[in-house]
Amino acid sequence: MRRLLVCCFICFCGLSILSTARAQDTGLDLMLQVQRMQQWLGTSPHAEGWRRYLMLNQLESQAVKSWRGNSKVVNAIARQFESGQPGLEHPVFEGVRQALRNHAQQLPNANADVESALANARQSYVPNSPDRLRGELVKLQD
Repeated sequence: MRRLLVCCFICFCGLSILSTARAQDTGLDLMLQVQRMQQWLGTSPHAEGWRRYLMLNQLESQAVKSWRGNSKVVNAIARQFESGQPGLEHPVFEGVRQALRNHAQQLPNANADVESALANARQSYVPNSPDRLRGELVKLQD
């Protein structure tokens, strides 16, 4: 039994490390795609507008954080890249868009899971009535 627990622990740790490594790889790819886009934008007259619209300061910050990135922020940035704004069909934007998708899939989504569970609990909460509690007590006593 002890061996089984140790093996399970090792497998769990290995999967966590593998997941972290994948997120680091996607973070690196994202940084490279962003750098490529920044070079392409260069000093274009529209560069600053694109940088603001695509939230590039936040994007660079999230890419550097790699697996510790905030999935909500990354998803918000991804929505900007997927907005259908004219010009975003260019391959340099597509490269960043794909890197964002890949990176977002590797980020932990614990906050979203907790928030979703809380929202569901609020919607489905029904206060216990004395009659229901008596019925449950009877079931437990049988």
